Amino acid sequence: MISVMLNTFDSRPLLTNFLKALIDLEIASVTSEVSLFRKNSVGNKLITAFAKIHGYSYLQGLVRPLITFMKELPPGHSYEMDPSKAKEQDLSENQRTVEYAASKFLSLVTSSLPQMPLFVVLFC
Repeated sequence: MISVMLNTFDSRPLLTNFLKALIDLEIASVTSEVSLFRKNSVGNKLITAFAKIHGYSYLQGLVRPLITFMKELPPGHSYEMDPSKAKEQDLSENQRTVEYAASKFLSLVTSSLPQMPLFVVLFC
């Protein structure tokens, strides 16, 4: 049913207006920011389905290099920031590792702007 509804509105201006209306409705109906886009509504399902259809390959291409980078940490490096779990690890070194990974991720996002799907640019 979701794909039928998306296909019904699948002309650029109509679909854009429809998704914007769904997002505006979600924002207007939320009572707390922590519950934003958490409802199991048809509108949220449509937004999710649209994002999966039009953004999956972009996100996969964006995240895959980051995951590969994060898996290839040299021995002795970790992302653990909780002192109770880090045990004998150097928390300041772990913080630098996390900061470097976050910086790498932001660089990947900004370098991917030309490939970014239009819906991400419009709605995010």
